[in-house]
Amino acid sequence: MTNHPWRVLAAELVKLRSLPAVPLTVGTTVAVAAGLAYVAGATPVQVITYAQAGFILLGVLTVAAEHAGTSLVAVPGRVLLVAGKLAAYLAVAVPFAAVTCLLAGRASVPVAAAAYLVLVGTLAFAVALLVRRLLVALGGVLTLVFVVSPLLASLTEYAAYLPDLAGARMFRPGPPDALTPVQGAAVLAGWTAGLLGAAVAAFTRRDA
Repeated sequence: MTNHPWRVLAAELVKLRSLPAVPLTVGTTVAVAAGLAYVAGATPVQVITYAQAGFILLGVLTVAAEHAGTSLVAVPGRVLLVAGKLAAYLAVAVPFAAVTCLLAGRASVPVAAAAYLVLVGTLAFAVALLVRRLLVALGGVLTLVFVVSPLLASLTEYAAYLPDLAGARMFRPGPPDALTPVQGAAVLAGWTAGLLGAAVAAFTRRDA
């Protein structure tokens, strides 16, 4: 057993590296981003919009890399375990996002786009930790981003406060009365922090 933060992080990074779906997700997302940008001629905004699916999957896979009960044998501290998993996710997601945005178009995509990709993956991480089901978390977040949000955006102005639509203002211009990039980032960060807080609270209280 260990409660040393660096050892927990190292162990979580090993789990991610040993999970075949993780390098496959990263490699496929980078390849698709490059293909969209340089072959299909998609705009940088379109590339980022499609690439977020890879970050959502990465966030879910980080939580699902191992059942919590097995992990807790080695790391009794539940908050420390979640922190280690989140740090491992960030260690992969940050450079992953930087490469994706460079492929999308360095001159056209702001650094904030990379922050959006990392945050939307963190949101998926929180949902996966809360529901404890890979397919439910993955399907739920992907459905929100690609189905529910676009549908609600055409029906009500309040859809602008959904996490993905608000966060998209970080890199995608909107109408004059839309959220500013800073406001959009704050809304997405608020959703992410709230879900992560609820997930950690549930994780510390329920049975492994």
